[in-house]
Amino acid sequence: MILDSMLCLSSLISQRKDPLSVDALCPYDYYQKCVYSVGKNVALDKAQDPDGKILARCLISTNLLCIYEMFFVAVDSVYVKGAGGILATIMARTDKSGGILQQSPFHYTCFWATVVCDLILSLKLECPCTFSIEKMWRSLDPGYDEYDSYEAFLHEKTSIKDAVEDCSSFVVTNEKTTWWLHKVTFLFILVNDFYNQYDVITQEDFMTNKRFHRWLVLKEKIEEFERRMPIYLKPLIFIPAAEEKDFPKIFFKDEKTVVTAINFRLAKLLLHAALEEKLQVLDVGLTLKERASYPHKYSENLAREVAGIMKTYDADMRIWPINIHSLRQASRFIEPSSPCFETLKNLTARVISVCQTRLNILDLMEDKAENSRPASLHSFVEA
Repeated sequence: MILDSMLCLSSLISQRKDPLSVDALCPYDYYQKCVYSVGKNVALDKAQDPDGKILARCLISTNLLCIYEMFFVAVDSVYVKGAGGILATIMARTDKSGGILQQSPFHYTCFWATVVCDLILSLKLECPCTFSIEKMWRSLDPGYDEYDSYEAFLHEKTSIKDAVEDCSSFVVTNEKTTWWLHKVTFLFILVNDFYNQYDVITQEDFMTNKRFHRWLVLKEKIEEFERRMPIYLKPLIFIPAAEEKDFPKIFFKDEKTVVTAINFRLAKLLLHAALEEKLQVLDVGLTLKERASYPHKYSENLAREVAGIMKTYDADMRIWPINIHSLRQASRFIEPSSPCFETLKNLTARVISVCQTRLNILDLMEDKAENSRPASLHSFVEA
């Protein structure tokens, strides 16, 4: 089952890179075999699978199918739902006294694979994540509080001035960088879910400005992350754009830090967009005051930074394939009338070519430019 899912994904990637190297039906054949095996085994009860090994294999296979699903313009996050459901079943059957995710590298790895795939597909579909961090995952593992506090990082230097006095500030382990990446991913999910939430608010919610107060809580979380962010997560080199049509060049210490920086900027983008578009409040003066605190072209400048980071790391296959959705999000905040819109189109064309998405995105971009509809309402990178 796992082998079928691996061959399904690898043959698809090979076929995308070189259509003549693999029969077009090959990925589909392995896909059918894998889906059949998962469907047959996932329904086994605890008596038939007492140690959970078969269910664990189903989870790994479904996680790989989540990646397979990302190669297409999904209409529904089928395999994210499947992976999340299987993982939830495994966690529900596991003793919670020791902390499921902290004690098991297997559960921990599958959890993050599911969470990231869920986030990416929710951004593609412009909807909240299928599985809520606060409502679902915390209830399954209440002890998983590794990312609730910055206590372990209070000694970290946050500025060059402080860091030059302590050379060890520039020495960082991979585990530390991973912690910050996971932390900002959690924040990004919370902001994305808030932004894409379409629940009908009650009269009481409206009268008490409930969504605005929730927005303030998220703003404080983002600002705290920025205050606590250590020096090694900040740009090593920042070269401003020479012209309005260009993007800035931004370099970081490694690819993992790049993804952290992109996610942080996207979280700030959606938080600001929520303030502009999605707050139903009685006291409009509250939102007007907050809007006035942001600088001119705040969203576009952040979007330009995201595009600039992607362009800086040209054709880096550890960044581009997993951040096509980032370029898609950034594109929503750059108007067709902007001097850099043509540069964005060229960057998008290159990303499509390098990552083998093979989608007719450029025609959609042309439609956007012709219609000149508000950039915040639609986006044009579909994978």
